[in-house]
Amino acid sequence: MPCLSMNASIMGLLISLLFRGLWVNKEQYTSTGIHIDENLTWKKHIDTITAKISKNIGIMNRLKNVLPCSILLTLYNSFILPYLNYAILTWGSPTPKCNKLLNLQKRAVRVISKADYCEHSGPLFDNLKLLKFVDLYYLNLGKFMFKYMNNLLPACFNSSFTLTSNIHSFYTRSTARKNLYVNFCRTTLSKNGVIQRGTLFWNSLDNSFKSFRTLSTFTKKLKTRSLNEY
Repeated sequence: MPCLSMNASIMGLLISLLFRGLWVNKEQYTSTGIHIDENLTWKKHIDTITAKISKNIGIMNRLKNVLPCSILLTLYNSFILPYLNYAILTWGSPTPKCNKLLNLQKRAVRVISKADYCEHSGPLFDNLKLLKFVDLYYLNLGKFMFKYMNNLLPACFNSSFTLTSNIHSFYTRSTARKNLYVNFCRTTLSKNGVIQRGTLFWNSLDNSFKSFRTLSTFTKKLKTRSLNEY
């Protein structure tokens, strides 16, 4: 099972791949559980964790008639969620390539809830307090941005974002909301990167989210907002 902590190697990948625009010269490269291809499509990585998650869901499905829902949920949190969370900001930008992971999640919540194969999954996610893949990505992205705005990230990220108020001295709605300056992106890679998506996501948040004092409160409220939409 992959470790949830982001070690120095993964941090280095984030910096070089997403923040510095470094291209990989090999067709495929694997480092600390992350599978990278030369075009940075993350297809190999997604295919790899899809196979592992699918296998684990199959095991859960065979056990659902002998285990209670609470134990099945524990199995999900132990053998499926870590694969989704691990370095998700590196490879998990919400694009069609990740739809297969959401479909697997839907299978998993139906197994945990012992629900019919065709039952609508939204209420099941809400009842189990589990986030869909896209919302899981944005939860991690939100936590990353909160840490940046509160100086909780390593120093190497200090110059990654710029407040709108540092661009000009005029008082505007953007500066009042503590928004970040949105850079122009030419490539799909940069548009799907942490800087661009993080800037747009932070700017979309209400001031109430930006004013939270602790990461735990911010995370709890952001997760609740996503669950309420199910």
